[in-house]
Amino acid sequence: MISLVDLTAVLQRAWMEAAGEQVPTQFPGVPLDATRLAAWFEFWITQVEQPLQRVPGTEVRMVLLDIHCFSRRPEKRQVMAMADRVCTVFAHQAFPLSPDGAALLSGGAIRLREAAVRDLTRETGHEPKLPIQHLVVSLTGRAEKPPEASSPQP
Repeated sequence: MISLVDLTAVLQRAWMEAAGEQVPTQFPGVPLDATRLAAWFEFWITQVEQPLQRVPGTEVRMVLLDIHCFSRRPEKRQVMAMADRVCTVFAHQAFPLSPDGAALLSGGAIRLREAAVRDLTRETGHEPKLPIQHLVVSLTGRAEKPPEASSPQP
């Protein structure tokens, strides 16, 4: 079975290893006080779907990953650089599903597709202050485990 815990851990680990500590990331359930931050990310696995499977075999889950990029700078360049970083880490990448990072074929893999970037920046209030720049990078992917990796071997 492709567990949600393993799926989440693999994607979060890949992000933490690649993103570094320069810009903090808020993960679900982990508080982050962004009041004084110049920039930050929010990491969300927005949807996981198990497509209808009529024939037993490879286990499949479809995943939607959203990474929100926030910047308080007046120009868009920093937030766009943040979105570029997300695309570099995740777009067209494959990550092993096995907890020990074994080969892609042995325990299955999550394969992410191209990224869609949307600008969600909105003016806030009636005061003449700068908005928080907000881009969201969305990636769809497919997690697969071959039949022999789905069930324990005797």
